[in-house]
Amino acid sequence: MRNLIVAAMVLVMACSSEDGGDDDVDAPTCQQAITSFYDAGCAFGNSDGSDIPPGEMIESCKDSLVSQPDSCVDEFEAFMFCLDDVQGPVDSSSDCDCSNEQEDWIVCL
Repeated sequence: MRNLIVAAMVLVMACSSEDGGDDDVDAPTCQQAITSFYDAGCAFGNSDGSDIPPGEMIESCKDSLVSQPDSCVDEFEAFMFCLDDVQGPVDSSSDCDCSNEQEDWIVCL
């Protein structure tokens, strides 16, 4: 399952490059962040170019959250904030760009 989330995240059209992270604010849940991302018109994609259903991404996200090392919590939360911060409707995939936050999290894993 970890391979699925990492592969999906690598192929993601991500979100805005702003880090919405704030120590005083709880990070959005997997459900909240991914739902927001999809509602804005963004999607995670498979290697064949098809969209991964949001429910599948939410479950993969939850699995990754449980299995990731404690040392990666900040990177994970930054990625969740980024996904949640996307404002739709998006005009292009660049409006869905969270690649910096995504890469930081994947490298940490």
